[in-house]
Amino acid sequence: MACAAAATYTLKHTEMLDALASVCAGDIFQALARGRMRLIVNEREAPAMTAWLSMDARSNFRTHLDKVTPGMRWEDWHPEGTPGPAQKTQAAQAVAERLRVSKEIAVSSRRLWADLGYSEDVKKEAKPLIPALAPGWKATTRGWARA
Repeated sequence: MACAAAATYTLKHTEMLDALASVCAGDIFQALARGRMRLIVNEREAPAMTAWLSMDARSNFRTHLDKVTPGMRWEDWHPEGTPGPAQKTQAAQAVAERLRVSKEIAVSSRRLWADLGYSEDVKKEAKPLIPALAPGWKATTRGWARA
């Protein structure tokens, strides 16, 4: 009679998520590799291509893909009409600069934003960045006031 020993292993939640991300990254890599594989440049290389990947911000696909795709350039994509990080920062810096040079005690947000010409989406995203860029000013219900 043969005797078998049973072994158990407890898989941590983070380990399971990492394994899943690794498998998904492998599938993504295979799809990317097939994207231009039938075209050859320089007698041995596939030409560059652009791919759009919809990834959950919490996933770590990118970590796994970076290991096998040296030189891959990642760029965040923002749907048309939504402000990207650079646009939000630029708007916040423009407001802060206006506040820094202002001689007034209070500045109307409506007038300030109208002068700068940014969209409502950009204004909403940029507003939290402004206090750190404009020390000595605080947000009020209608604009900005010297602190």
